[in-house]
Amino acid sequence: VALSTRTGALWFVAGSRLFRWEDGNLRQLSPTGGASCLAEDAEGGVWVGTPTGVLRHYAGQTSEVPYKDLPPGRLSAIVPERNGALWLGVYG
Repeated sequence: VALSTRTGALWFVAGSRLFRWEDGNLRQLSPTGGASCLAEDAEGGVWVGTPTGVLRHYAGQTSEVPYKDLPPGRLSAIVPERNGALWLGVYG
């Protein structure tokens, strides 16, 4: 799973770890249990699907939508719309 953002950052998953490569620096982020999908929204926020929910990284802050608010199954896709709506694909 990998995502290249409009700012030139590269987000990718290796094993159960999430990384961001930006401006020559590699940073490991730690979502619970790894990441299954990545997407960038119209504001430049990066959405990360995890086994426990969805995380949004934006302007140095991280917010979470817990899994209890999502349909059951493993998140397999995130598709943000320009109007702010978020579509989630679930497998299982």
